[in-house]
Amino acid sequence: MVILPIHIFILYLVMSAVLHVRSTFLGITYESRCPNSDDIFPCKCLPEDDTIDCSEVGSEEELAQAFSANFPNLNFNMLTIVNNTNLTVLRDGTFGNATFQVVHIMNGVLEEIEPNALSASFSTAHELMFTDNNI
Repeated sequence: MVILPIHIFILYLVMSAVLHVRSTFLGITYESRCPNSDDIFPCKCLPEDDTIDCSEVGSEEELAQAFSANFPNLNFNMLTIVNNTNLTVLRDGTFGNATFQVVHIMNGVLEEIEPNALSASFSTAHELMFTDNNI
């Protein structure tokens, strides 16, 4: 058995948490908070602030496809979609079971939010910002 100094082990844990990667160290597996980046593209998971950024989605279907990926963690601080000229409707079920505390969809062409589009976040969301859209 290899015995490492505690500071090396702590550094490893910190780096794993910061990078949010799946890794195994001394038989302990640490799981990412973010889904595989290819699975949610063009959305991005930003682990440093626990945010999903979908500013680059090209359609409602593309947004729904991103959230159909396997998410190891479903609870996020923020969803952000900014300066998007493609997304006109937030459809029911688009975000699956993902929850957000803050939702910022700004400077876009959003026209409609279906009644249950953000239903998973009903108990977690405390800030919804839809400024400079068409709603």
